[in-house]
Amino acid sequence: NVNPSSQHLWSGEQVPVRGRRYQDAGKVYFSDKARLDLTRAASFKDGRVFCVAPIIDPGCKKNCGYDFWAVGIDCCSEFAPDFKCGNYNSTRAKSGLRQIVDSWRPFFRL
Repeated sequence: NVNPSSQHLWSGEQVPVRGRRYQDAGKVYFSDKARLDLTRAASFKDGRVFCVAPIIDPGCKKNCGYDFWAVGIDCCSEFAPDFKCGNYNSTRAKSGLRQIVDSWRPFFRL
């Protein structure tokens, strides 16, 4: 397991940026423009429902990508894009921690 407190901190990052640059991140603080794209939310059920939604810059016009995702468990529908995890609807939520439970990782790779 990765301890997020031992990982690097990135602050004020614009979305979208390629995630490869941030593979050592434990915490990321995004710019004020960052939003969840709830229309592209998805889920996978294997006993529990694993939920994902991409973090985007709605003003991006070119080469945007989807390298950062909000994730959660049992906080979305398994039948429709219905991500309601954590502070999903807060306009003030602009940061995230790395998901560090290795056994969960395959379920978030939808």
